[in-house]
Amino acid sequence: MKCAERRIHAVDGRALSVFTAGSSQDDHVFFLHGTPGVRDMYGPDLEEGDRRGLRYLTYSRPGSGGSDRRPQRSVADCASDIAAIADQTGAERFYVIGESGGGPHALACAALLPDRVRAVALLAAVAPADAEGLVWEEGMGEGNCKEFRAAQKGPSALKEYLENEIRGLREVKTEAQLRAALDEYLCEADRKVIDGGFGAFLLTAWKQIAADEIWGWLDDDLALYRNWGFELDQVVVPVTVWQGCDDLMVPLAHAQWLAKNLPNADFRALPGVGHISLVAGGLGAVLLLALFWRPVKKPAA
Repeated sequence: MKCAERRIHAVDGRALSVFTAGSSQDDHVFFLHGTPGVRDMYGPDLEEGDRRGLRYLTYSRPGSGGSDRRPQRSVADCASDIAAIADQTGAERFYVIGESGGGPHALACAALLPDRVRAVALLAAVAPADAEGLVWEEGMGEGNCKEFRAAQKGPSALKEYLENEIRGLREVKTEAQLRAALDEYLCEADRKVIDGGFGAFLLTAWKQIAADEIWGWLDDDLALYRNWGFELDQVVVPVTVWQGCDDLMVPLAHAQWLAKNLPNADFRALPGVGHISLVAGGLGAVLLLALFWRPVKKPAA
């Protein structure tokens, strides 16, 4: 599979750190990472995409993983960055997958680039903080609650909280230490995928996050907690809302609320699946089939 790393400039001149995998002749799929996160993708997911003739494009959101910061950005601002990447990589029309905090950003692309986005998949995506009828923190891990309470207080309180979190991340050197640090957020299915090989990938990503300053993480949190900058009824393309029923990071109620309030949504709840296992626990083939209906390519004769 052909992979490439490059720096692409947004319309305002900021540099974005971009990773692509696959041929420009394949169907294009943007994968938007969670919060905090960076552009890296799990090897088995890349292999699955290659078998189905998909080209992945992913990037680190501003302030993270080599992408220049954009202070006071909104979730909606993601759409112009995605459009710039698409223009410069030959992706005229594309699918978008958004994981966790990347979910609202995927919806922003669908709402604001309706002629380019073909469909969206949400993986354990958060709902708006002001979602009517949703008790936003109910069922959420205490660490996540503390983080978003800090965001509610404003940038200074959140900055102090995240600086302490980053200091803790920088002390994590092994998969066992990472698993222990995350344990209060993990269901049994999450622990199994971490122990089964996903832990090495996750540790590499968290080391990159820890090497950054806090700005990308902080700006993501503030954007997610504020008004997203678009309305859900602007999202008219098909959306598949995927959610693990045992998720301790983003509760099931968030996915249920999104599925109910999006105009064209298909809801898929998976019993016995958590937050991390939703992305890494062998869902790749199911996800790609459900979203794209792409058969595996036959080998050349």
